[in-house]
Amino acid sequence: MKLKQTFFNSLKVSSEDKANYKKEKHSIIKNINEDKFGFLQELKKPRLNEVYNLIDHLKKFENVLFLGTGGSSLGGKTLVSISDNHFLTSLKPKIFFIENVDSLSISSLIENINLEKTAVVVTSKSGETIETISQLCFILDEFKKKKISTNKKFIVITESKDSTLKKIKEIKGFSYLEHSSLIGGRFSIFSIVGLIPAKLSGFNIELFCSSGLNFFEEIASDKKIFDYYFNSSLNQYVLSKNEKCTSVIMPYVDSLFNLSLWYKQLLAE
Repeated sequence: MKLKQTFFNSLKVSSEDKANYKKEKHSIIKNINEDKFGFLQELKKPRLNEVYNLIDHLKKFENVLFLGTGGSSLGGKTLVSISDNHFLTSLKPKIFFIENVDSLSISSLIENINLEKTAVVVTSKSGETIETISQLCFILDEFKKKKISTNKKFIVITESKDSTLKKIKEIKGFSYLEHSSLIGGRFSIFSIVGLIPAKLSGFNIELFCSSGLNFFEEIASDKKIFDYYFNSSLNQYVLSKNEKCTSVIMPYVDSLFNLSLWYKQLLAE
């Protein structure tokens, strides 16, 4: 028995909407072929050696805290949850994402881990994200109160320019990886920002990057394949024009729960 539900009548798509879709499609394909997308440039030359070197260092610790907010955190968190079995707690090192500025929550975490054996990765493209800087200051204060050295325990990922985070990094002597200026946090999943936590959790980042590149090459070379993946965006656009703006994603696969949070953030922006 087959059950089919149709929530959208394609006959209601106007010729103007279809023309706009085709125009946008040609623009996207053109930008792919001309390497206009920053994340695509990252895909073609992934900084895997930098990831491997840092992973070798982070594996010396029992815990790794990733400080960040929004896209700088959710992309990597999604990949970690895909590779991690949430019924098991044997992942070493243990990975924690601190995305909020709730001092009670952060304090509770710190009281239940060994800070002596904890590394901290701080990510902010601009270096001025107030939530991320607040998280870092709170963590640094905990290290100070417990009289624990920060030597070789902190890694900062930000752009190579003057910023508050960059100044803190220079004053404290933290390790540093440059955040690409070509991409924003929401598009950083294929960069070191997303690949570092993913690789640390055992996720196959090599296959992930090569598959991502193959996908973009495929949709750029075959317009039918492009339509297969993106025709729904036209439907979503037309629905929103008709004041039907609710978008529903149901992650029945437990490991895709964080994907739904990431999707929600991307859609909201």
